[in-house]
Amino acid sequence: VLELQFAAALRLLNRALNKFLKIPHYFGKGVKSLNKAIIQKASSEKFDVAIFFKPSFIYPETVKILNQKTKTVSWYPDYANFPKSGSRFFYQSIPLFDLHLSCIRSNVRPMLKFGAKKSIYLMITSDPDYHRPVYVFEEEKKKYGADIVFIGTWANEERVAYLEKLCAENYDVLI
Repeated sequence: VLELQFAAALRLLNRALNKFLKIPHYFGKGVKSLNKAIIQKASSEKFDVAIFFKPSFIYPETVKILNQKTKTVSWYPDYANFPKSGSRFFYQSIPLFDLHLSCIRSNVRPMLKFGAKKSIYLMITSDPDYHRPVYVFEEEKKKYGADIVFIGTWANEERVAYLEKLCAENYDVLI
């Protein structure tokens, strides 16, 4: 119980501190445990490549250790020039990864500016056999429907103003 209370307090501390930090920094056992588990897995098995999707919680030291064993790739889905969506660990690790991928074309140059060895735009596409409009029953529309759905990082205060304005204009907004 004490460990759960400590974890909850640490999450609250992280959120509070990161509200004021230009670039978020994450503290706690969870981040340490994650990095330790990655290193243990890499030590016990051989991999051709280690791909990290938005590696905000990966220590630079972890990337250095992995680089001795395999190729490392960062797939970063957010804007590189918007530090609130990343972390200190990520920005410190940029020069350490062998490759950076992004579905945002304008991330290629900033990643190189931040020291990336290689940065590539990776267009995201869909498979029309799986990603297509589907029929929605009326009861589903009532239960899950909305005029607008927001999916994204809540770090940018401008987004709050935009969403509040939409609500004030009587749009049904889901977050």
